[in-house]
Amino acid sequence: LEKYSYDVESYKLGALKARVFRAYPSFVRDIHFCKLLEKTKKYTQVFYNENLDTKDGIDIVVEKNKKLYCIHLFVKTGISQEWKEKKKKRHDFTDMEQIDLSIDFKKATPCGKFYLCGQEELIKVESYIAKRERSI
Repeated sequence: LEKYSYDVESYKLGALKARVFRAYPSFVRDIHFCKLLEKTKKYTQVFYNENLDTKDGIDIVVEKNKKLYCIHLFVKTGISQEWKEKKKKRHDFTDMEQIDLSIDFKKATPCGKFYLCGQEELIKVESYIAKRERSI
């Protein structure tokens, strides 16, 4: 039994370390993309909120023409797709306009050890919002 408990604790520590190593680059990507969106001056508001991110699974919120859009940034990997599906089950996004924005490392902008969003992701957000506004 002691050996089993030890293995479980080791596994938990390994999983925690893995999550921490993914969380910081994700946070940097969120803040960077938020600043890119602000810089365009196409939106009434653009904001990142730690509680929305960690508790509600919303990375960035933009407002345009009195409508809020929640942006979910995620890296295009199999594991991120699995977690994205789990998030859908944990959070209720039914009353919110959502933009799922996948980041392909092959196309992302490298900055030191980080891979950041760029012009392609800005265009995806603008296109999504423009399409939604036309359908209203």
